[in-house]
Amino acid sequence: MSAAGQPASPQSDAADPGWTMLSPAESQPAQLSQLARSAWTVFRFEFGRSGTLKRSLIWLAVAAFPTLIFGMMRWTAGSLPGPAWTWLLFIMVVEMVVLLNALLWVAPLVQAELEGKTWLYVVTRPFGRYALVLGKGMNGLAWTLGAGWCALLGALLVSSLRATESVNTPHFGPGIAMTTGVTAPLQIGGVMLALTALSSLAYCSLFSAIGCMFPKRAMLIAFSYTLVGELLVGMMPAIVNRLTVQYHLRCLLTDWVGFEISPEGRTFLFSEWSPTTHVLWIVCMAAIWQAVALVTVHFRQYVVSDES
Repeated sequence: MSAAGQPASPQSDAADPGWTMLSPAESQPAQLSQLARSAWTVFRFEFGRSGTLKRSLIWLAVAAFPTLIFGMMRWTAGSLPGPAWTWLLFIMVVEMVVLLNALLWVAPLVQAELEGKTWLYVVTRPFGRYALVLGKGMNGLAWTLGAGWCALLGALLVSSLRATESVNTPHFGPGIAMTTGVTAPLQIGGVMLALTALSSLAYCSLFSAIGCMFPKRAMLIAFSYTLVGELLVGMMPAIVNRLTVQYHLRCLLTDWVGFEISPEGRTFLFSEWSPTTHVLWIVCMAAIWQAVALVTVHFRQYVVSDES
């Protein structure tokens, strides 16, 4: 079991008690309770260990980036069409900040244990594999959600400060409402708050599954999926875009804010579904990806070596 370059031995996997550690006399709720306590212990340990100076500075830099961008735009770009500020807030906070934090905090959850040579200790603990995935996933979710909400607060404060609205009246055609920032911060802030929470839940679950399936290349594969899956496929006018998180978040934004979408755009890039349906889609996708992560970490035999 200690030989370098060899997969974890069957004895190590057998030592992982899984769901059979407790005696048959104990009920399933007791097993779930023990799993929850183990996951909570991992979460507390990881949350305390994650608050190092280097990680805190990275977290703060990512969270402050949208505030910096909105501040520069307020003092250099002048007026923009009203919906443009909302879409920029959605892209910068709900997409960029959440994706970057989920990539940094969740994707390497298994590889960190392999590099630290602590994986064999994890699998010998009761519910060790499951507690590790759930606990580290909750830790990543906490840091990701916190960064998203902090970025949202800063960007809203900067973009709504002394924002004014005017109507650009051309010689021909209807006038366009131009604003110097977000003119309805409470409404937009409430919508973005909910979208950030849904986005964090979905992407943390997705990257957790990727980290369990491809531990050595988790960050590369997660980044590649973000570019190809979320950006390219998510914007394709085809039914396949409904399998992406961005599609449902985008539809929720238009429904909750009340944007006027043309029938063609509603058909190809958006949806006629109710907001409740989109929320259920996101929650179900997150649950499926989390289940994939747990099943993968249960059956997968990871290579534990000096080169891992």
